[in-house]
Amino acid sequence: MNPLARLLLCLLSLCSACMGPSPANPVPAQGEPYASVYVVNQGKHAGLILRRADIPPGFIPESSDFPEADYLELGWGDWDYYQSGDPGLWLTLKAAFWPTASVLHVASIEGDIAARYAGYEWIRLDLAPQPFAGLAGYVDRSFARHGAARAPPVGPGHYGGSRFYPANGKFHIFHTCNGWLAGALAAGGYPMSWFEPITADQLMATIRPFAASPPGASLP
Repeated sequence: MNPLARLLLCLLSLCSACMGPSPANPVPAQGEPYASVYVVNQGKHAGLILRRADIPPGFIPESSDFPEADYLELGWGDWDYYQSGDPGLWLTLKAAFWPTASVLHVASIEGDIAARYAGYEWIRLDLAPQPFAGLAGYVDRSFARHGAARAPPVGPGHYGGSRFYPANGKFHIFHTCNGWLAGALAAGGYPMSWFEPITADQLMATIRPFAASPPGASLP
Protein backbone atom coordinates (compact mmCIF):
# COMPACT_ATOMS: atom_id res chain seq x y z
CA MET A 1 0.00 0.00 0.00
CA ASN A 2 1.47 3.37 -0.98
CA PRO A 3 1.87 6.16 1.62
CA LEU A 4 -1.02 8.23 0.24
CA ALA A 5 -3.45 5.30 0.36
CA ARG A 6 -2.29 4.48 3.90
CA LEU A 7 -2.88 8.10 4.96
CA LEU A 8 -6.38 8.11 3.46
CA LEU A 9 -7.23 4.83 5.20
CA CYS A 10 -6.08 6.27 8.53
CA LEU A 11 -8.18 9.40 8.03
CA LEU A 12 -11.25 7.34 7.17
CA SER A 13 -10.74 5.20 10.26
CA LEU A 14 -10.37 8.29 12.41
CA CYS A 15 -13.53 9.81 10.98
CA SER A 16 -15.45 6.60 11.59
CA ALA A 17 -14.26 6.50 15.19
CA CYS A 18 -15.25 10.13 15.74
CA MET A 19 -18.75 9.48 14.40
CA GLY A 20 -19.49 7.13 17.30
CA PRO A 21 -21.98 4.26 17.22
CA SER A 22 -24.44 4.12 14.35
CA PRO A 23 -28.00 5.24 15.17
CA ALA A 24 -30.60 2.54 15.64
CA ASN A 25 -32.40 1.22 12.57
CA PRO A 26 -35.31 3.63 12.10
CA VAL A 27 -37.74 1.06 10.70
CA PRO A 28 -40.24 -0.07 13.35
CA ALA A 29 -40.58 -3.82 13.90
CA GLN A 30 -43.89 -5.52 13.23
CA GLY A 31 -46.32 -4.42 15.93
CA GLU A 32 -43.87 -1.88 17.43
CA PRO A 33 -45.19 1.63 18.10
CA TYR A 34 -43.87 4.30 15.79
CA ALA A 35 -44.05 7.99 15.00
CA SER A 36 -44.40 9.43 11.52
CA VAL A 37 -42.51 12.45 10.23
CA TYR A 38 -43.05 14.20 6.92
CA VAL A 39 -40.56 15.91 4.62
CA VAL A 40 -42.13 18.41 2.22
CA ASN A 41 -40.34 19.77 -0.84
CA GLN A 42 -41.23 23.45 -1.07
CA GLY A 43 -38.90 24.26 -3.93
CA LYS A 44 -35.65 25.76 -2.62
CA HIS A 45 -36.32 24.41 0.84
CA ALA A 46 -37.59 21.19 2.42
CA GLY A 47 -39.56 21.34 5.66
CA LEU A 48 -39.71 18.77 8.47
CA ILE A 49 -43.13 18.09 9.98
CA LEU A 50 -43.57 16.47 13.40
CA ARG A 51 -46.78 15.58 15.18
CA ARG A 52 -46.69 17.73 18.31
CA ALA A 53 -48.08 14.93 20.50
CA ASP A 54 -45.23 12.62 19.43
CA ILE A 55 -42.44 14.91 20.67
CA PRO A 56 -40.79 13.20 23.69
CA PRO A 57 -41.20 14.97 27.05
CA GLY A 58 -38.50 17.56 27.65
CA PHE A 59 -37.67 17.96 23.96
CA ILE A 60 -38.44 21.12 21.95
CA PRO A 61 -40.04 23.09 24.81
CA GLU A 62 -40.69 25.88 22.29
CA SER A 63 -43.59 23.73 21.05
CA SER A 64 -45.60 25.10 23.98
CA ASP A 65 -45.72 28.42 22.08
CA PHE A 66 -48.15 26.64 19.73
CA PRO A 67 -50.77 25.15 22.06
CA GLU A 68 -53.35 24.67 19.30
CA ALA A 69 -50.97 22.93 16.90
CA ASP A 70 -51.51 19.34 15.82
CA TYR A 71 -48.25 19.41 13.83
CA LEU A 72 -45.18 21.62 13.71
CA GLU A 73 -43.31 22.38 10.51
CA LEU A 74 -39.64 23.19 11.16
CA GLY A 75 -36.93 24.60 8.94
CA TRP A 76 -33.44 25.97 9.53
CA GLY A 77 -31.61 28.67 7.60
CA ASP A 78 -29.54 31.84 7.41
CA TRP A 79 -30.56 34.50 9.96
CA ASP A 80 -31.01 37.40 7.54
CA TYR A 81 -31.91 35.57 4.33
CA TYR A 82 -34.53 33.31 5.90
CA GLN A 83 -36.30 36.10 7.76
CA SER A 84 -36.36 38.42 4.76
CA GLY A 85 -39.41 38.36 2.54
CA ASP A 86 -37.32 39.63 -0.38
CA PRO A 87 -33.64 38.82 0.32
CA GLY A 88 -32.15 40.22 -2.90
CA LEU A 89 -28.72 39.54 -4.36
CA TRP A 90 -26.58 40.76 -1.45
CA LEU A 91 -28.26 38.62 1.22
CA THR A 92 -28.21 35.66 -1.15
CA LEU A 93 -24.46 35.96 -1.77
CA LYS A 94 -23.72 36.60 1.92
CA ALA A 95 -25.71 33.55 2.97
CA ALA A 96 -23.98 31.35 0.39
CA PHE A 97 -20.36 32.38 0.80
CA TRP A 98 -19.96 33.59 4.40
CA PRO A 99 -20.70 31.33 7.39
CA THR A 100 -23.55 33.21 9.04
CA ALA A 101 -25.81 32.95 12.08
CA SER A 102 -28.93 30.83 11.73
CA VAL A 103 -32.56 30.69 12.77
CA LEU A 104 -35.25 28.04 13.05
CA HIS A 105 -38.66 28.65 11.52
CA VAL A 106 -41.48 26.91 13.38
CA ALA A 107 -45.02 26.91 12.00
CA SER A 108 -48.20 25.67 13.62
CA ILE A 109 -50.45 23.32 11.65
CA GLU A 110 -53.93 22.59 12.94
CA GLY A 111 -56.21 19.79 11.79
CA ASP A 112 -55.86 18.18 8.36
CA ILE A 113 -52.54 19.07 6.77
CA ALA A 114 -53.27 17.75 3.27
CA ALA A 115 -54.62 21.07 1.99
CA ARG A 116 -51.70 22.96 3.49
CA TYR A 117 -49.26 21.18 1.16
CA ALA A 118 -51.46 20.59 -1.88
CA GLY A 119 -49.29 20.53 -4.98
CA TYR A 120 -46.04 19.83 -3.09
CA GLU A 121 -44.13 16.57 -3.07
CA TRP A 122 -43.99 15.08 0.39
CA ILE A 123 -42.55 11.90 1.87
CA ARG A 124 -43.74 10.13 5.03
CA LEU A 125 -41.19 8.28 7.15
CA ASP A 126 -42.13 5.98 10.04
CA LEU A 127 -39.62 5.72 12.90
CA ALA A 128 -39.41 3.38 15.88
CA PRO A 129 -39.34 5.15 19.28
CA GLN A 130 -35.56 5.24 19.80
CA PRO A 131 -34.70 6.59 16.33
CA PHE A 132 -37.51 9.13 16.59
CA ALA A 133 -36.05 10.31 19.90
CA GLY A 134 -32.69 10.70 18.11
CA LEU A 135 -34.29 12.86 15.44
CA ALA A 136 -36.24 14.91 17.99
CA GLY A 137 -33.06 15.38 20.04
CA TYR A 138 -31.23 16.74 16.99
CA VAL A 139 -34.01 19.27 16.41
CA ASP A 140 -34.06 20.15 20.11
CA ARG A 141 -30.30 20.84 20.13
CA SER A 142 -30.68 23.11 17.13
CA PHE A 143 -32.39 25.79 19.25
CA ALA A 144 -29.92 28.32 20.69
CA ARG A 145 -31.11 28.74 24.28
CA HIS A 146 -27.90 30.06 25.89
CA GLY A 147 -28.69 28.43 29.23
CA ALA A 148 -32.39 29.36 29.28
CA ALA A 149 -35.16 26.79 29.46
CA ARG A 150 -36.55 27.90 26.10
CA ALA A 151 -35.32 29.96 23.17
CA PRO A 152 -37.24 33.24 22.82
CA PRO A 153 -38.86 34.01 19.45
CA VAL A 154 -36.92 36.62 17.48
CA GLY A 155 -39.70 37.55 15.09
CA PRO A 156 -42.85 36.46 13.27
CA GLY A 157 -42.56 33.71 10.68
CA HIS A 158 -43.65 33.58 7.08
CA TYR A 159 -47.17 32.27 7.72
CA GLY A 160 -49.84 33.00 10.26
CA GLY A 161 -49.02 31.14 13.46
CA SER A 162 -45.29 30.79 12.76
CA ARG A 163 -42.20 32.23 14.47
CA PHE A 164 -38.45 32.43 14.10
CA TYR A 165 -36.09 31.28 16.88
CA PRO A 166 -32.32 31.67 17.30
CA ALA A 167 -30.52 28.53 16.21
CA ASN A 168 -27.18 26.81 16.62
CA GLY A 169 -24.87 26.26 13.67
CA LYS A 170 -23.55 28.42 10.85
CA PHE A 171 -25.24 28.57 7.47
CA HIS A 172 -23.21 28.48 4.23
CA ILE A 173 -23.40 26.91 0.80
CA PHE A 174 -22.09 23.56 2.08
CA HIS A 175 -24.45 23.50 5.08
CA THR A 176 -27.86 24.68 3.98
CA CYS A 177 -31.40 24.25 5.21
CA ASN A 178 -31.57 20.94 3.36
CA GLY A 179 -28.28 19.78 4.88
CA TRP A 180 -29.68 20.55 8.34
CA LEU A 181 -32.73 18.42 7.61
CA ALA A 182 -30.53 15.60 6.32
CA GLY A 183 -28.70 15.78 9.67
CA ALA A 184 -32.00 15.34 11.50
CA LEU A 185 -32.81 12.26 9.45
CA ALA A 186 -29.31 10.87 9.98
CA ALA A 187 -29.82 11.32 13.74
CA GLY A 188 -32.96 9.21 13.29
CA GLY A 189 -30.98 6.39 11.69
CA TYR A 190 -31.50 7.04 7.99
CA PRO A 191 -28.32 6.56 5.94
CA MET A 192 -27.20 9.90 4.57
CA SER A 193 -24.27 10.71 2.34
CA TRP A 194 -21.14 12.30 3.80
CA PHE A 195 -21.83 15.09 1.32
CA GLU A 196 -24.81 17.09 2.51
CA PRO A 197 -27.60 17.77 0.01
CA ILE A 198 -27.62 21.39 -1.11
CA THR A 199 -31.00 21.38 -2.83
CA ALA A 200 -34.37 20.07 -1.71
CA ASP A 201 -34.51 17.84 -4.79
CA GLN A 202 -31.23 16.17 -3.77
CA LEU A 203 -32.60 15.52 -0.28
CA MET A 204 -35.86 14.09 -1.59
CA ALA A 205 -34.02 11.78 -3.98
CA THR A 206 -31.98 10.43 -1.05
CA ILE A 207 -34.96 9.61 1.16
CA ARG A 208 -37.49 8.50 -1.46
CA PRO A 209 -36.51 4.81 -1.09
CA PHE A 210 -37.44 4.96 2.61
CA ALA A 211 -40.95 6.36 2.10
CA ALA A 212 -43.54 4.64 4.29
CA SER A 213 -46.26 5.35 1.72
CA PRO A 214 -46.18 6.25 -1.97
CA PRO A 215 -44.93 9.81 -2.56
CA GLY A 216 -47.89 12.07 -3.29
CA ALA A 217 -50.46 9.99 -1.41
CA SER A 218 -52.89 11.86 0.80
CA LEU A 219 -51.53 13.10 4.08
CA PRO A 220 -53.46 11.84 7.12
